[in-house]
Amino acid sequence: MALLMLPFALHERLGLSARGTALMMTPWPLAVLLTTPMTSRLLNRVHPARLCAVGAFVLACGLATLAAVPSGSGASVHVVGVIFCGIGFGLFQTPNNRTMFLAAPADRAASAGGVQGTARLAGQVTGALAASILLSEAAVEIAFSSAFGVAAIAAFASAGISWWNKRAKSRYSPD
Repeated sequence: MALLMLPFALHERLGLSARGTALMMTPWPLAVLLTTPMTSRLLNRVHPARLCAVGAFVLACGLATLAAVPSGSGASVHVVGVIFCGIGFGLFQTPNNRTMFLAAPADRAASAGGVQGTARLAGQVTGALAASILLSEAAVEIAFSSAFGVAAIAAFASAGISWWNKRAKSRYSPD
């Protein structure tokens, strides 16, 4: 939902062209790209649930920043929020995927991939549906601020669930 609403927010708040909006969104995937290798190395020392929690927390902070940007703020505040979102997503995605695939027996790996794809698609559809409802029922500024706020709350909740996961409290020894 947040990634879908981001171009609307950037266009509305900063009056950017399509090219300018795309350039302002570029730090998100770049931050994921740069964070993922570091996350892979951290997985050898840190429990995946803890990395998921930290990633979800950083993502939530980025989303909260985007939700709370006051009118008239410059591009730098938006870029900071977008970068935090990318770093958080990069910290979250790798350990989450690893945990899902390693939890499945080897003979069920293809099924685990199917479940992951289905879950991802269900999340995308739900986010798109929520975004379209917000855009149709509220002013654009309220719609994307609300979308970022809801996404931030969901990410904070995910961080809490991951952090206090019972399995994460036990001593972790990577394979």
